Order: sequence, then C-alpha cells, then structure tokens
Amino acid sequence: MYFKWLCPHARIHAFEADPQTLILLQRNIAENRLTDITPHHCALWDNDGDIDFFFDADRPSELSMSTDGSYFSGQCVKVPARRLSEFINEQIDFLKMDIEGAEHRVLTDLVSSGKISFIRRMTIEYHHRIGSKSSDLGDFLKALEQAGFEYQIDASLFPGHRNDTFQSIFLVCYRPDQFV
Repeated sequence: MYFKWLCPHARIHAFEADPQTLILLQRNIAENRLTDITPHHCALWDNDGDIDFFFDADRPSELSMSTDGSYFSGQCVKVPARRLSEFINEQIDFLKMDIEGAEHRVLTDLVSSGKISFIRRMTIEYHHRIGSKSSDLGDFLKALEQAGFEYQIDASLFPGHRNDTFQSIFLVCYRPDQFV
C-alpha cells in the first residue's frame, strides 16, 4: 500500500511464500481497490520447483519466516519456488528484496540470466549470517559491483558486538548513470 500511495500509477508484482500472508495481501488489495498489483504465491529462489517454508502458525505473517530451517524452525509447508528472473522482461524502476536469506541465490540468478540489466534501483535487506550460513557479504557486494551498481549500506548490531550473530544489512543499490 505504501508504494501505491507513493507511486499511484506503478505496476507492482508482490511475491509471498506464506499462504496466510498471501490471503492478507489479496484482501488488502481488494478492500483498498488497488490496481496494477499482481500477487504471486511463491518463494523467490534460484530455480523453479517446490521448497520447504518454515513458519509459526500461532504468529501469522511473522517477519522472520524463511526457507532456512536453521534460521526459523517453526512448522514446515511446501511452497512453490520461482526464479525472479522469469518475471522480468522489461525495465524495473525499483526492486525491493526482503526474502529472509535467499537474496544471494536470487541475485546470482539475476546476474547469470542477464536480467539484472533491466533493474535500475534496488533496496535489499541482506541477511548476514542467517541461520547456519557463513559470511558471504563480500561476494554479494562484488556481484552488485560487477553488475554496475553502486550502493549505500546501513547496518547495526545490538546489543554491542558479538561473534556469530545474525544481522540485517540494508542496501540501497543504484546505477550511477541512472541516478534519480
């Protein structure tokens, strides 16, 4: 709703893996009479198929739901997994990516498919050391740089500094030749 308020004529594709949250999204679209929003029931991934999705049935729309069982170990359901690159066939002015640990897989697919060239700006919530994953932020940033993006980083770790801790890192990515 925020992006339709900000850019009323935007065409939006929303991707939601959680079946309960998808129902809420569809209801919000209908009740607010929003147009040009297409909800997709799938987890974004680096290949098509089905994937395990972990959620807490007692806390619908929990923000930390994930395809990574070592990060979120609630109930598990199979959901469709799709490559974001399959949905991109024209210029994308803005891509917001908050996919709880799958962002490296999705970025790798966007780069290998060449679809990254269609994207002008991105905001990415990068999940550093999510679940049992080791650090790979350097590789992620290098892929962005090689695709022609500059970026700004916002990150904090509370309380204090600890080793082996999950951290959300926010990246604002833009192409310097298309800065708006």
